[in-house]
Amino acid sequence: MGSIFRYLAFFGAFGVAGFYCFAVFQGPHGYPAYRESRAQIQRMKDENNKLKAQIRDKRLYIDKLESSEAEREKAIQEITNKAKGKSTTIILNESPSAQ
Repeated sequence: MGSIFRYLAFFGAFGVAGFYCFAVFQGPHGYPAYRESRAQIQRMKDENNKLKAQIRDKRLYIDKLESSEAEREKAIQEITNKAKGKSTTIILNESPSAQ
């Protein structure tokens, strides 16, 4: 008779421990929060990679401007919107479309 109560207590303890684990994993700090934090980390890594690529592109552009006089003149003309020397610039004004 004592061994039956021992087995019931043993299985009851495992049942309570299993229910506790289930409740903890389903709670606000459990598995859903873990998945969300992993997704957030992945989004941040992707954004970080995009920013690194932008920085790399800007550095290449700066190196090109430092090494090439023609590229520097072209960039200056684009920024100031002015033509140099005998070059011709055509500016088209876009009219608003009538709908």
